[in-house]
Amino acid sequence: MIKLFKNQNPYAIIILLILTLVLKFNVLSHAVVPHMEQHQVLWSIFLRKFMDIFGGGSFFYTFLATVNIAGQALYLNYITNKFHFFSKRTYLPAYTYILASSLLPEWSLFSADMLNNWLFLGLINLVYSTYADQHARKSLFNIGCLYSLLFLLSFPNVFFIFFITIALLILRPFKLVEWMVTLLGMATPVYILGGVAYLTDSLYIFSSIFSVHFTLPKLLPVPAVIATATLGLLTITGFILLNQHMNRMLFQIKKMWWINIIFLFVSILSTIPIFTLGNEIWIVTLLPATLFISNIWFLKKPKWFAESLNFLLLAVIIYLQWFYR
Repeated sequence: MIKLFKNQNPYAIIILLILTLVLKFNVLSHAVVPHMEQHQVLWSIFLRKFMDIFGGGSFFYTFLATVNIAGQALYLNYITNKFHFFSKRTYLPAYTYILASSLLPEWSLFSADMLNNWLFLGLINLVYSTYADQHARKSLFNIGCLYSLLFLLSFPNVFFIFFITIALLILRPFKLVEWMVTLLGMATPVYILGGVAYLTDSLYIFSSIFSVHFTLPKLLPVPAVIATATLGLLTITGFILLNQHMNRMLFQIKKMWWINIIFLFVSILSTIPIFTLGNEIWIVTLLPATLFISNIWFLKKPKWFAESLNFLLLAVIIYLQWFYR
């Protein structure tokens, strides 16, 4: 299975799309309508308008989520190839993302957190591109805008200010003007939303956007424990393998891997179980984790090791989707 996606074979895209439909078949056969969360005001408004146009059919939204997963996998794959995270161009990151997103059904449903991942993909693409950009003010403004949209869509994303700050400090020398441009980008969506809310007498929505209810950590359900344990095992293994050949990387690539480590750490921080939001919020962790896990598939010796972990991941997916009750 790994060999099919190791090289950038154009037919691999077709196989990836078929694989996505196969792995999401159980979710598609038990389709559900996306739900609205009280704290996700913009998502609720968007979903209501979307349902007014396309109706409330559960299969449509579940199939739309499947299409989104495939699109995000290919976009993430494009970013990794664009910035040369691996020694050759490959479709393994897309393959890994599709598999990882199939571990829990909540990661295959149409939700605000799935929409978040599109914004995160655009954000990391812009962040990485600032390294070699001598005139990065446009990119920095867009980075600020995307970050602002992220925490307006889901307030726990506010933690990613640490990711943006550290990433830009790693990639670029400090220039006050550039940081002011980034802050201006952050303020723009809030300013526009505030203006629209004022004109429509809806300023109360800000109290809902910037409020999150906290609770004591709860015991995770068994499927979530199995899925996160599998994902954690593969991510740690990928990180160990990455560390073994990190010294041979170009300095620029090494910086980007460090930024991916920070991305993973902050994504976990933003999804601490004290937030009463559900398993779907963890889908953001799949983006950085996918890159670490992809390192496993490039391992040449021993050959059985990578194949064994690949079959382990597939086995867990099949068990949780078809045999766990």
